[in-house]
Amino acid sequence: MGMATDDELTDQMLRGILDEAVVASNRRRRAEADELVHALHFAEACASRRKGDEDRERRTRLASDGTPEVPEFCHLEYAARLGMRPESGFSVIAIALDLHHRFPEVWDLVHRLSMPVWVAKKVAHATTELPLDQARRLSATLPAEWRRLSPTAFIEHVKACVLMLQAPREVAAGDQELASRGVAFVQNQHTTELHARLSKADAAFLDAQLNRLATELGRAGDTSSRAVRLSKSLGLLATPARALQILQGAIADETDVLPSGLETEEQRECPSTGFRGHLCGQVTVDPDRLLPTMELVVHIAQDALTSGDSAVARTSHFGPQSAATVRQWLGHGRVTVRPVLDTASVLPSSAYEVPGRMRELLDLRNPTSVFPHSTRRSRRLDQDHTVPYSTSGPAGQTRPDNLGPLTRREHRAKTLGGWRVTQTSPGVFEWESPLGYRYMRTPDHTSMVKDPDAQSWVERMLVALLRT
Repeated sequence: MGMATDDELTDQMLRGILDEAVVASNRRRRAEADELVHALHFAEACASRRKGDEDRERRTRLASDGTPEVPEFCHLEYAARLGMRPESGFSVIAIALDLHHRFPEVWDLVHRLSMPVWVAKKVAHATTELPLDQARRLSATLPAEWRRLSPTAFIEHVKACVLMLQAPREVAAGDQELASRGVAFVQNQHTTELHARLSKADAAFLDAQLNRLATELGRAGDTSSRAVRLSKSLGLLATPARALQILQGAIADETDVLPSGLETEEQRECPSTGFRGHLCGQVTVDPDRLLPTMELVVHIAQDALTSGDSAVARTSHFGPQSAATVRQWLGHGRVTVRPVLDTASVLPSSAYEVPGRMRELLDLRNPTSVFPHSTRRSRRLDQDHTVPYSTSGPAGQTRPDNLGPLTRREHRAKTLGGWRVTQTSPGVFEWESPLGYRYMRTPDHTSMVKDPDAQSWVERMLVALLRT
């Protein structure tokens, strides 16, 4: 056998450091899991103590349906000893009780370090309203989903399941939350803070309109930061005629033709006629073009829009939503319905740029970056050619099975940093790091497929024989 080169020794040393980091991470995860175990044991031990004559502390249920009652102040003792806020002590004990009694399969995953504690806490928080029988049934299905999905997608799956199980209650809760909408102003010395609670649809359209106005202010010469221009745009909405002037001025160069019936005697006599937009507040362009535009991708079965409220849709902006909520959105805005793209209908291109329909298909196929463990949304990323594009290469290089979304830094790592990638099937990517680790990335999950230091039994035998 030849001597190892300096590069091989360096790589082995770097992998050794990474292995130590993994060990440290596992110790941290072990400590976090043990903290939940201790919180559970402490609460149950407090509950099992026999009450003395002077003990007037009530028993209460700190967690959700199906968990045992415990002394109402036990979390205060726990929090004080661990140096945490009382609310944090309450939360840790409640989560431990929830997971152990309502989600035994999730509790087992945490105990075996297969699931991080922060993910299990998200499960507990998302399911507090479920009765015990529904929680147990959901728990039984989660290990398989955890093996299949990324942590973010797994949490979204849990939320979607809760929506399906609690559809009528969710509708009522949504109505109650909408009834709490409001606006509050907090005066500072030179500025005023605005706090508002809006419906998700109103907030999305307001965000789109503010960004539109901020962009036009910038084009008109405002050199303020975008954050400041967004604030100014919100102020402009307090004088609708001024906001209308800016929006109409932005459209005026494109067309000066009004829809039939909008021109009136008053408009012809308006003193602002001839200017880019009317300060009088009169509409001088097609009203539809003044509305903000926003693209919202909704995955939902067609019959769910007309059936009961138990159906759940997946949205690009807001996560899982009930069919009732989606119907409200469709009924209160301009909506363009596009069918799901057929992969076979998207033809390869020889140009470097990705055509619009192909880009839409790729965003739906891989909703996040295809780099290992990345959660960056693909709609704002570049579509990277898996096999680099070449002007002298064959025709049809730009096609779905040779494209995948990456951030600029991930693309540079692939191009300059020694990362290698192949697309083993459309939307599924196998990566190899500079140190030789290999990862399989699907649209939902990342898994390690090769550890360069993991020796086979044959290799271990050869090493043992060489040492004797």
